[in-house]
Amino acid sequence: MKVLLIISLLFLFPGIFKAQESQNYESLWLKNFQTAKDSAVKVNKPILISFSGSDWCKPCIKLRKQILDTKDFMDFATSTFILVHADLPYHTPISKEQRQHNEALAEIYNTEGTFPKLVITNPSGKQVYSCSYMDKTVEQYIELLKENLPK
Repeated sequence: MKVLLIISLLFLFPGIFKAQESQNYESLWLKNFQTAKDSAVKVNKPILISFSGSDWCKPCIKLRKQILDTKDFMDFATSTFILVHADLPYHTPISKEQRQHNEALAEIYNTEGTFPKLVITNPSGKQVYSCSYMDKTVEQYIELLKENLPK
């Protein structure tokens, strides 16, 4: 009986488990760029910075849900990059220090104020590639990022 109930719940509420999966992925994105650089140098990996406006930017929300929070993307990204999320929300509170950190990072890597924006840097922080939202599949995003890895 319990098995039948669980199976029924999986079909009725499939989003419950997806939302939980997304929250797990969020913890894999660092919030401090210096920490990311230190790690990147140690393990010799490039850095992927995601600039977003998580509570106001519709393309940011779409990119996160359809690309960044998918298992395929995260499997690729965590094995290839040190990840940094620089969020600049309007309504969701973040600490003053985090906002200042993200704004300072944007002054270096997102001077035009494009949201969302993905930036690849080498381990020491030199930018090698950037892109904004594109209507692409997860596989296409992965290929695009692979093609633009630091040499």
